[in-house]
Parts: sequence; C-alpha cells; structure tokens
Amino acid sequence: MRSELAIQDTLRALGAALKTAKHGESAALVDKAAADLSLSRASIFRKLAELGFDAGRKPRADKDSRQNKLIIFSDELAAMYSSNHRESRRV
Repeated sequence: MRSELAIQDTLRALGAALKTAKHGESAALVDKAAADLSLSRASIFRKLAELGFDAGRKPRADKDSRQNKLIIFSDELAAMYSSNHRESRRV
C-alpha cells in the first residue's frame, strides 16, 4: 500500500496531466492512475476534488431555465390536481 503522500503526489501529477490533455486522452490517464493506485475511477475523481482539482467543465447553457420550467410545471400540476380533486368531491 502506498503512503498517503505518494498517492497525493500521483494525483497532483494526474491533475496537471488532465489540464493539458487533448480531447479523448483523459480517460486513459484516469484509467492508468486508477490501476496504479488500485482505486476506482470515481475514487480518483473524488480524491482529485479533495485536492482542489477543477475539471473546468462548463455548466449546461439551459441549466437555470430547465429548473424554472420544472417548478412552473409542478405548480401547474398541483393546481390541476386540486381543481380536479374539488370537482370529483362534488356529488
């Protein structure tokens, strides 16, 4: 088992390599590090995040608008349900 400092050194080197990797090269780098450290890919990314690594991925362009539409839809659905429920109770 490697020491924690050696693991952190390997992860820092991986983070630097990921920053400069071209499109499609990062998966192979992560797979190699996962095999070397006997960790899963998810554990590699979790430990990278603990060390402050930022993948630099952009958020979806429609991230906020999708969330707002879902809230509106759920409000409309609740209103429809309550009006249908009131009508069904009338006999």
